[in-house]
Amino acid sequence: MIASLPPELTDHILDYLHKDSRSLGACALTCRAWLATARYHRFRDLSVKSHIMLTALRDLVAPSPALGLVVRRLRIHIWTSTLLCSKFPSLPALTTLVLCGCGFRLGDLAGIGVKLPALQELSMSLCGVDLDALAEFLSSISGLKTFSLAQPHLILPLYDGVPVVGRLDSLRTLRLDFGDSPPGKRGTKSKRSMSVILTTRDLSNRSSIPLVRAVWNMWR
Repeated sequence: MIASLPPELTDHILDYLHKDSRSLGACALTCRAWLATARYHRFRDLSVKSHIMLTALRDLVAPSPALGLVVRRLRIHIWTSTLLCSKFPSLPALTTLVLCGCGFRLGDLAGIGVKLPALQELSMSLCGVDLDALAEFLSSISGLKTFSLAQPHLILPLYDGVPVVGRLDSLRTLRLDFGDSPPGKRGTKSKRSMSVILTTRDLSNRSSIPLVRAVWNMWR
């Protein structure tokens, strides 16, 4: 009878395969004891580049809740496409979400915080969104600690009011980077070119953070 290897040794061996998805998949099918480590390396940091991939991830995680607990970081690069809450998988342990080139409107991501309850860091770059939709999105994430917004294409609301994000007591860091000329009200473009990077720390004592109001005022 062949003696089994110590778990620490097998984990150390599998660590060398952390970038080899095919080999990790084979290991997961070879030995049940290797499954947890193989899953960790395969799914902890994911990149999605199409709606088909995002839907496939949702369908993969739905019948296997343990798999959703492995994912810690999700990057979504879907150019000129609209994100919908219904397309998102339920990832209760996800802490970092990166959106690049994505778009969404008011109501598209309502309730996203239920699917991503542990989200702490949100990074958005080159995203085309309505300003009120951004406020709704941020308000649904109760534990957000870091928010980064880079070169966005924001559309101001049709109405005169300013959408304001609700309580974000956990927010510690806010980064705003406007490298391009943003659009103004629908059908018009602003003539001001903004190039601003703002970092705000120690915001936990603020009862309400008018983040979207600040973005609005920078572009007026």
